[in-house]
Amino acid sequence: MNNIRTQIVIAITGLALIGYLLYTQSLGLLVSVSPASGGTYVEGVIGEPRDLNPLLFSHHGPDRDITKLVYAGMLKFDGSGHPTPDLAESWAVTADGLSYTFVMRSGLRWHDGVPLSLDDVIFTIGLMQSPDYPGPVDTGELWRQIAVAKLNNSTLKLTLPEAYAPFLDHVTFPVLPAHMFSGVRAADLKLHPANLSPVGSGPFRVENLSLADGESLAEIALITNPFYHGDTPMLSAIKIKYYLDEYSAIEALRQNEVMGVGGLSQGGIASMLNNDNFNIHSSLLPETKIILLNQQNESLKFFREKKVRLALLLGLNRKYFVNEFLSGQAVLASSPIHPGNWAFNDSLMNVDYDPDNAADLLSESGWALPESDVEGINDNSGLQKDGQ
Repeated sequence: MNNIRTQIVIAITGLALIGYLLYTQSLGLLVSVSPASGGTYVEGVIGEPRDLNPLLFSHHGPDRDITKLVYAGMLKFDGSGHPTPDLAESWAVTADGLSYTFVMRSGLRWHDGVPLSLDDVIFTIGLMQSPDYPGPVDTGELWRQIAVAKLNNSTLKLTLPEAYAPFLDHVTFPVLPAHMFSGVRAADLKLHPANLSPVGSGPFRVENLSLADGESLAEIALITNPFYHGDTPMLSAIKIKYYLDEYSAIEALRQNEVMGVGGLSQGGIASMLNNDNFNIHSSLLPETKIILLNQQNESLKFFREKKVRLALLLGLNRKYFVNEFLSGQAVLASSPIHPGNWAFNDSLMNVDYDPDNAADLLSESGWALPESDVEGINDNSGLQKDGQ
């Protein structure tokens, strides 16, 4: 019996020692989770597409969603706003900034398998140069000033009348398939039947379009493009369902008809914040709210004083406004350029709310608020200087 007990004690001690060793070794391990490819994402979109032809450059959200997924341009932008190759594999700019030369990738194909060539790019530019081009007026005016030259089957030269630094922004235009739109007038782009059978060269291709009442678009099913020239998307398919209003889209999310809804209003976000069944993911929109101080107004001369301007900034509780009126869905700006943009200056410091420092700066400048309640001040008569 004693021998058995001794063996049991030794076994338990050995297991405890092994467990301790495994535990101490695991403390130095890092666990990482990698996404798996495949699957279908179903998104609810508020509104419905108006112009499925991407060359109309619609600012309507549902139109832009389809354009980004289905079509490709000569160039595209990365997450920091830097131009990167897309259909063009490289480009060069002359020292005077007047000429841009692009070299196309080889082996490009449209979603339907038809070869995509430089002729499709030139065809698309021709539509934008047409006097009856129905897209944005400034886009047509820009391209009508540009000389287009095909140097060979893969090289395109664009010559500008004068240097224009943002020109590469305009070379991201979605290229249309000439074999689908050949012979169409630019003025008829909006009504062309090919718009309901989109064929692009982007990462996803349209598998099916469903109409709700024979006219309005209710759903678009997208699958990966086997001919895509870039990295293969992680998702195998995307299904987009359209809803007339935000309430219907949120209700669809609650009923598990969709997996996500984007572009919610502040009210819509607030209604979801306390629901543990949903995750809210935020991203920066290209939108900035700015208060401009008119230093030219003779009745507001104190705006010309640097310490006064800084005091006004220090005395403004911006974080309170974000939390109270925007449901926390905003970031405090230190610059009109957004974080993540290539031109953003990381060294700029954000100015925190500091009313005491604000009052000190006003005092140093000879200004003082009246002793009455600050909330009662509604014009520049609230500031006093030298008895004024």
